[in-house]
Amino acid sequence: MDLQFTKIHRRDREEVLSYFSECNQNTLIEACLIKDVGGTPSFSEHFGEQTSYDLAQTSTLNTKKVPPTRKSLSATKQKNVQIQRNIENIENIEITARSASKVLSIVEYKRKEDAIARSKAALDAREEQERVAFEAQLQAQRQAQELKSNKEQLQLLKEQEAFAAEHKQRKELQQQRLAQRLSLRDEQIKAVELLKKEAEAEHKKKIAEISACVKAVDQYFTQFSDVFHKIHHEFQSNQTLLSPLAVEVKPLNISMHSLIQRMKTEDVNKNDVEAAKNLCSKINLIYANILEEVAKAKKQAEEKELLKKQELEAQAQFKQNQAQPQDVTAFSVQVVKDSGSGDELSDCVARESLQWYRQLKILKQNNEKLFEQLIKDDSFKKYRFDCQKAVNIPVNAISPVNASHLRDKLQKLSHLLSGHPVVVGDGARVSAAQHPAGIPFCKDLLAKKFVKQGASTVSSKPEAAFAIAAVVVSLWQEFPDWGQLLLAHFHHECPYLVPVFWPQLEGQSNKDYYLSLGYTYNEDGEVEKQDKFLKRMSGIMRLYAAILITRLPRDKQTLPHPHDLGNGWRWLTALLNLEPRPDICASLLYDFLEVTGSSLLEQYGRQYRKLLVIICKGYFPRLQKIAISSSGPIVRLETFLQTILKQGSKPPVGLLPTNFW
Repeated sequence: MDLQFTKIHRRDREEVLSYFSECNQNTLIEACLIKDVGGTPSFSEHFGEQTSYDLAQTSTLNTKKVPPTRKSLSATKQKNVQIQRNIENIENIEITARSASKVLSIVEYKRKEDAIARSKAALDAREEQERVAFEAQLQAQRQAQELKSNKEQLQLLKEQEAFAAEHKQRKELQQQRLAQRLSLRDEQIKAVELLKKEAEAEHKKKIAEISACVKAVDQYFTQFSDVFHKIHHEFQSNQTLLSPLAVEVKPLNISMHSLIQRMKTEDVNKNDVEAAKNLCSKINLIYANILEEVAKAKKQAEEKELLKKQELEAQAQFKQNQAQPQDVTAFSVQVVKDSGSGDELSDCVARESLQWYRQLKILKQNNEKLFEQLIKDDSFKKYRFDCQKAVNIPVNAISPVNASHLRDKLQKLSHLLSGHPVVVGDGARVSAAQHPAGIPFCKDLLAKKFVKQGASTVSSKPEAAFAIAAVVVSLWQEFPDWGQLLLAHFHHECPYLVPVFWPQLEGQSNKDYYLSLGYTYNEDGEVEKQDKFLKRMSGIMRLYAAILITRLPRDKQTLPHPHDLGNGWRWLTALLNLEPRPDICASLLYDFLEVTGSSLLEQYGRQYRKLLVIICKGYFPRLQKIAISSSGPIVRLETFLQTILKQGSKPPVGLLPTNFW
């Protein structure tokens, strides 16, 4: 065993001794090299004395071999003392070879533990460093996040402040708008209240006007009734004498009763009062004529009685004195001459119609005087030409294509007569108000143009009359003075619309006479042929008759018609009371009845049928007596009368529908 122990490598011994020098008592106790104070078995009990000796020797040698330095002298002494104590403690301990191997194993194990401990310490240090670095990084991230969060909070705070400012501004704006709306609402309320007051005042005014109109119409109706009863009384006494005048009274009575009936369902206006006034004037005039006729008949009867008495006396004197009857004849002729004195035009025109004709003629002349200087001034030649284009272009384009087309032409003509600018082609514009006499000039041009359309367009195409009449009626309603001017031009071109049959005056040339009748002359001085004359008059009559029956547009149908069918009835009765003329009377009567017959039947009913009987049995035979052989107008009128007596009157061809515009 000693040999085995001596073979222990010197390095191992040095490591053991080096290790023992660094070990404390606890370590040796753990290695079982020294005895524990608490009774742990001694080293010699396990390993033997020899081992203890070798260890002591080795430890001594190791101590001598590694001398301490000056810097660690005190530490070395302490270690030596400790080693000496350890050696003293293990002097008697026996160490065996097996114990030495075990010691070496323990030493190796301890060294590994120390290495592991150092590695663990290094790892712990590294982990600590990493932890510190990580915490530092985490702290930096936290600081960065806090900084970012602070910035975001600051930005959010700024946005909130901006939003609050914007909200405040928006709220102020809303308050301003609300205040404006409230102010506007207050103004609107005040305006509505003002309008309401004005409407109430207007309503009261209208009620007062209606009451005044009703009262006035009642007064006129009372006057009319009184005169009508007087006429009726006179008619019962002199039926044969007053039959022609009675025909004129019945339409007036129908018109008055129609007006009274309309008062029960509609409001009365000034036009109704004016109509009632006109009816009273007309019936008063008729009553005056009746009284005049009665007085004249009474005077004639007295004269006849006186003449008869004188003749009887003359015959008695002749028998006695064989006197000649020349005195009686002369007296008789003188009496007839006296009885025929008075209005020399009584067989040519009714007194009322003549008065109406003269009023319109004066109106036409006065209007022509207004633009007389404009016609003479050559500097306004282009202006006159543009005005003529502004009239001719829309009038020539009038046709029943559709309602919008007709309204467009009406609007252009209405603007022209109102003085507004209108386009006359190529972008040029003209206004009737550019010259003081422009509007009267344009009104005269337009009136002439429409009459000319009747003479040219309607005479060739009768159904075209109704579209033209629609525009005429609307313009007439809007411009009443222009309507009267249009009538004056109608009478000038066709005096038979009055009706009047001018006689040839003493000293009047044939040309002037024919011109007064409506004939025209060509450049060679030749008078217009009869067929062309009748065709032209027929076109004018058809246009005039179409105006009588054409209704106003839907938006104006509450307004009174400016020249209604009552004027047509007046014309017809006036014509029948005059001695007929060849051709022209038959032609115009045919055209008038063909256009207005169905409307006359609808409005006058049985009165119109009676009038047709009078025409067939009384007036038409008189036409036949004066007619030229194979007269075309007489044949057409006869055929027409036979047709309507059998089949009734039918609406004319081309009449616009009620809801056309």
